[in-house]
Amino acid sequence: MSHRWINPAVATAAVVLWAAALGLSGAMRWLHAAVARRPAPLRRPLSSLPSQIGPYRLEKEFPRLSREAEGALRATAYLTRLYRDTRRGPTDPGGEVRLHLAYFTGTPDTVIHVPEICYTAAGARGRDIEQTELDLGFDSGSGRPAVRTAAGMPVELPVGPVPVRLFEFVPPGGDRPATVLYFFIANGRLLGMPEQVRALVFDLRNRRAYWCKVEIWVRHARERSVVRRAATEFLRVMLPEILACLPRNRDLNAP
Repeated sequence: MSHRWINPAVATAAVVLWAAALGLSGAMRWLHAAVARRPAPLRRPLSSLPSQIGPYRLEKEFPRLSREAEGALRATAYLTRLYRDTRRGPTDPGGEVRLHLAYFTGTPDTVIHVPEICYTAAGARGRDIEQTELDLGFDSGSGRPAVRTAAGMPVELPVGPVPVRLFEFVPPGGDRPATVLYFFIANGRLLGMPEQVRALVFDLRNRRAYWCKVEIWVRHARERSVVRRAATEFLRVMLPEILACLPRNRDLNAP
């Protein structure tokens, strides 16, 4: 019985495909190793935030989420509190501020939980989104300004204004619009868009990665100017406390 040799062109194509498969597999392993980031633990638990700071007094600590909700959020740590501005009545615009923090660390997820997605999924009706900035007055123009927490702990603040996204919505079952704003603190930087958080994973200068969503709902406030002013006043005293819980920049390259 005679043997028929494989066509040289077919053999060459097979070798090329085999080599390409090996190269793709190796490239995927390299890419995973290159973008993977180690976790960066919190310096202090989020629950260590003060219950009284400046004119703000803790009114309510919201309970932990259900196991199903925690699984969907996938945050390493989170906290939701309602603070009362004692300079104002509880139902005055800006008289109550709801703070929500969610801390994530390691390789960034492809899903970044933001109000315009989560609130809408819960039944809220979205109305408008605005990207803006809040000037807290910390930037002296001479590098990273250093401030102290209420307990005297020195904290370095990121330079520049805080980039925030404002999401206007109508709560489920309601008819009055409300506005929530949020931003991220990611590897020592202030970021206003979830796309920027995803991009930090490609920063090869750091072995570790973290990102903390800071979400503020200024209750009873309908005008955005009131929301921005109340959030600015609140963050002026609370942002140093939040940063004191997060990893230091020099810890991001720790082995």
